[in-house]
Amino acid sequence: MSDIRKNFYNNMPKLFKAFFNEQEIIDAINNNDPFGYEKTDVSRKADDEMIDVLYTSIYMYSDIKSTIKSLGFDGPDDTSIISCYKDIDENTLYLTGSFRFCVYDGTQENFKQLLNKLDQYTYGGSTFGNLLIKDVSQPSDTYGISFDAINNTDKTRWIYANYEFSYDI
Repeated sequence: MSDIRKNFYNNMPKLFKAFFNEQEIIDAINNNDPFGYEKTDVSRKADDEMIDVLYTSIYMYSDIKSTIKSLGFDGPDDTSIISCYKDIDENTLYLTGSFRFCVYDGTQENFKQLLNKLDQYTYGGSTFGNLLIKDVSQPSDTYGISFDAINNTDKTRWIYANYEFSYDI
């Protein structure tokens, strides 16, 4: 194994270190599939640090906030990571899943523009690899307790999307 491969784990972004251990990646490099044929659902096993790093990568390190504000909205608010899966495909690490949040104010026309801007949104950064947001939509109203409830109004609009972080090792 080359010196680059020996030090790959130390040089990885914090986001991927939070979700992947070094042995899983070495097994994948050596053509051993550490997860079987399916992505591994880490939503149920994710600890607070893992979720914090994922949350920060989506909302703080990318330009998503400035994209939202550029169309006259406040937010994101009431953010929630819905799911998270990890996978290794050849020499690429993936974290995929879905998230939701709400924005305030703005017009209905600008909201449509925001959905379009966020769909296929990409952002790359050395802090977390590459981010792709896709399948952006406005979820229907649902009634539930506290954060489970979605109530779209003229001033509050919810957004649901899928995310994909990737990092080439």
